[in-house]
Amino acid sequence: MSTVSWTAVARADMYLATATGDDGHTHTCSSNSTDCSFTDLHCAETYAVTVVTMDRGCYSDPSPDVELRTGACPPTNVTTSLQCDGNMGTVSWTAVARADMYLATATGDDGHTHTCSSNSTDCSFTDLHCAETYAVTVVTMDRGCYSDPSPEVELRTGACPPTNVTTSLQCDGNMGTVSWTAVARADMYLATATGDDGHTHTCSSNSTDCSFTDLHCAETYAVTVVTMDRGCYSDPSPDVELRTGACPPTNVTTSLQCDGNMGTVSWTAVARADMYLATATGDDGHTHTCSSNSTDCSFPDLHCAETYAVTVVTMDRACYSDPSPDVELRTGACPPTNVTTSLQCDGNMGTVSWTAVARADMYLATATGDDGHTHTCSSNSTDCSFTDLHCAETYAVTVVTMDRACYSDPSPDVELRTGACPPTNVTTSLQCDGNMGTVSWTAVARADMYLATATGDDGHTHTCSSNSTDCSFTDLHCAETYAVTVVTMDRGCYSDPSPDVELRTGACPPTNVTTSLQCDGNMGTVSWTAVAGENMYLATATGDDGHTHTCSSNSTDCSFTDLHCAETYAVTVVTMDRGCHSDPSPDVELRTVRGTLRIPGRH
Repeated sequence: MSTVSWTAVARADMYLATATGDDGHTHTCSSNSTDCSFTDLHCAETYAVTVVTMDRGCYSDPSPDVELRTGACPPTNVTTSLQCDGNMGTVSWTAVARADMYLATATGDDGHTHTCSSNSTDCSFTDLHCAETYAVTVVTMDRGCYSDPSPEVELRTGACPPTNVTTSLQCDGNMGTVSWTAVARADMYLATATGDDGHTHTCSSNSTDCSFTDLHCAETYAVTVVTMDRGCYSDPSPDVELRTGACPPTNVTTSLQCDGNMGTVSWTAVARADMYLATATGDDGHTHTCSSNSTDCSFPDLHCAETYAVTVVTMDRACYSDPSPDVELRTGACPPTNVTTSLQCDGNMGTVSWTAVARADMYLATATGDDGHTHTCSSNSTDCSFTDLHCAETYAVTVVTMDRACYSDPSPDVELRTGACPPTNVTTSLQCDGNMGTVSWTAVARADMYLATATGDDGHTHTCSSNSTDCSFTDLHCAETYAVTVVTMDRGCYSDPSPDVELRTGACPPTNVTTSLQCDGNMGTVSWTAVAGENMYLATATGDDGHTHTCSSNSTDCSFTDLHCAETYAVTVVTMDRGCHSDPSPDVELRTVRGTLRIPGRH
């Protein structure tokens, strides 16, 4: 609005002012005082203003022209744009002639305003609120006056950052999840986790959560979320902490404890660890586990002859770390299978055999008797023998496999029963009749039979067998000293022989027996060769009619003093030894004659 004023004219009834623009259009105002105002002048126009006085219905001549220049027009082609960084909005326009300055105003839905000024054709609002729709106008300043505002132009700021941001750790694979409250007008959300060492991980979502899948273990992350709206990012939400789980242990090593195939795994301690869990996975897929709150633990029940892949995870706030790299643990060999025993009769030597075991370096067999004493034998093949077993013993035989200086568990017990012991308390006696010797002994447990052997000084032997506790030799040689032993027979095996016991047989009959007749009194004489070591002999003359005559001597002859005449006698001599008679010597004839003694072969 522009005002024109003048000096009062005497007798004036009214005044009429006229403003004529450069383009010829006019504006008028009337007044009965000394001024009036034009309310609808055009902006940025130069007007020629004249005033006439009205008096009794007549107009005076117009006053000389006075220039009136109106203020600048408001800018045109006003446009807005949003600069994503920091929700800064820019407004631009077409330059206005004669403008000194421009002032832009952004009025929000809630009535608060932001302004910016410029002497060019744009300016920016630096502190706009997020998620707000602003009505933006621009006025032109000219000579201290503001133009009318330009028509409103909308400026919609970017979305606000999410609120109620929370994080959680998913134990599997150190995957962290971030969630938030939905933001109006959001196209997308982008979450960023920044670690203590500056490396970052991102995830995006068009819902209210997303997950970081590749977080580092044992890291504390500052997590922020921004809202994406029309390609712009909001300011980030306040930092929220996300602490990932512990790292897997390092320097994992394994060792085998020979006793019971127990394997031990050890590692370097991990910061913030609550517990460790180690897993041994066999070639066949079965697993064994052990846990520890120190830096080692042991698997007490590993399978023999197995190669295990051992890993260790760290437990932190009930989450498991990724597993450590595999480390091999090879257990010791298995005990042999198909263990069998057999008894070699000679010398009570037992043999044990088995099926070969893979990776075996050596085998060790142990025979444990009922009384607890043990015998061992070793082999790098599939059998070995016990050479010094006790007789009449039942042994529990086990075999272990040796692998890298470790012993396997023992194989199941297999029985080995040794042969019977030799008899004890062996004694001999001589039966005078026919040089028959008897041997007796104490019974042996589990005996099937006994066999006695008498071995003479000249090496010839005599045997007898029995299933009781004695037997007799019926054909012993005279004047022989025998070494008598007895063995026990058990399941077809012979025991060791009992200690030698002497059996000395009776003397032999004399040899070179001859007879002679002494004519006086029908007395016959018999002579012989002396038998070694003996001192008594008994000669017998048996007549055809069966009556006998005897004579004895401790030398090499004796005489029959009462022979019958005309009789033929068979004369024998026996040797007497320890109260026993030898077999008789072969018959030698002695024939007496009637009335006169007649010696055979003489006339």
